[in-house]
Amino acid sequence: MTTIMLPIEYQEFASFMHLISKVTAVPNGKSVDEMIDALFMLLEEYPFETVKTAVIRHCEANKFFPVFADIVSQIKGTPDERALLAWGLVLKASNKYRLRESIRFPHPAIHFAIEQMEGWTEFCKTLTPDNKDFRAKTFMSYYKLGEKIATWDNVCEYFPSDGERCAIQAGRIPVRRVYDVATDTIIPDSEFL
Repeated sequence: MTTIMLPIEYQEFASFMHLISKVTAVPNGKSVDEMIDALFMLLEEYPFETVKTAVIRHCEANKFFPVFADIVSQIKGTPDERALLAWGLVLKASNKYRLRESIRFPHPAIHFAIEQMEGWTEFCKTLTPDNKDFRAKTFMSYYKLGEKIATWDNVCEYFPSDGERCAIQAGRIPVRRVYDVATDTIIPDSEFL
């Protein structure tokens, strides 16, 4: 009989998940091995230590064996948590860059939300301490929708500065310098070709 050697990552993952199955309730009629195989395939993009930490966090709050959505939610956060983090990044950009610099956010859902709120220029011009809470709720609702439908193909690739927009309106070719809001670095022009 031939023994199939599985990759060490799978063996480590399977051993860990079998241990988890001993301390959690597994749904009736479900094969632990089949669940582990499916989870391994769905989670292979994440480092094992990240998955392990997420599974442990899940087990601290739940008595049931984790499913894919449980683990990913622990890794990425809930939609509300992700929306709140995105809102923080938007506030940072509105304070740091305003309309002086062209900017790009790390996720198309952020661009989608800002576009739904009349665009970056209008967003910056109308954000006040009095309406910040209302604007946050609106942004987060649009962001959660954007996570489902926004891609870099259906949103603007960056928000141009006032200077860039004025140059284009005057028929001049602007010098494009786009900042990545998440890293505060300039994005190479080659990314926009």
